[in-house]
Amino acid sequence: MKPENHEQGKARTFFEIFAEEQKEIEDIRKRVNQLCARQGIEDADVLYLVRKSRDYSYVPAEIFSQRLSPLEALTVFLRDNMGLGLSEIARRLSRDQRTVWTTYRNAMSKQKKLFIPKRSRAPIPLGIFRGRKLSILETAAFYLKRKRGMRLTEISRLMKKDTSTVWTALSRAEKKLDREDRR
Repeated sequence: MKPENHEQGKARTFFEIFAEEQKEIEDIRKRVNQLCARQGIEDADVLYLVRKSRDYSYVPAEIFSQRLSPLEALTVFLRDNMGLGLSEIARRLSRDQRTVWTTYRNAMSKQKKLFIPKRSRAPIPLGIFRGRKLSILETAAFYLKRKRGMRLTEISRLMKKDTSTVWTALSRAEKKLDREDRR
């Protein structure tokens, strides 16, 4: 009987805390509603923006559909849309800062702005691009195929790449990873 009382004590404490925070939660709800009305956006978009500003852990797969190389698209997205500095981008991607700077400069000469959807159909964790065994495109395609279960045609449509390009990236990724596993 004693453990039961202990659990009830935890529950009461949780509800007491919730009751204390209820006013603050209601204030946040009102601010979110005001922001939605003022900006004409959904509350889910506000949550997305809050998460995005707090954590740069996902990038939309759609950024790879640009005229830019995959590394250029990723660099421009992290710099212009996520507000990261070039040295921070270099650190997160395990790349030399000079490489990132040159990549960003080259991308800006090709395309000034990326098209970014409000909601990504396939967010990709930024951390997977840290490894250097695979290219950026190989990494993204492999993730979408193996972890998200997307078909080749879905990936090629999403990234606006020819199906044979995506197939080649996947094939190379699998061969590289297979070779790595045999070592």
